[in-house]
Amino acid sequence: MLDSPDLIKEALWLALGSELGIRPAATGSLYFVDFENRIVLHPYGDRGMDVIAMRREALSDLYRSRDSWLLEHDMARMKTLFEEA
Repeated sequence: MLDSPDLIKEALWLALGSELGIRPAATGSLYFVDFENRIVLHPYGDRGMDVIAMRREALSDLYRSRDSWLLEHDMARMKTLFEEA
């Protein structure tokens, strides 16, 4: 269980290292799952991360506080989902 920020940071570096040319590295995909809040994070290299949730409310704060990080190609869909609320 990764309940420490230091362990999470190490796991991220291992997972992203192979794509970024950093060693040591691990192959495969990494998913962080918060079962209580029903959120899944999937970092995929220096390009970003997918954030998936079972409830729109779980993502609303991220949408508003990290809007400058959001990818433009998904912006129309995100505006439809989050700006109606």
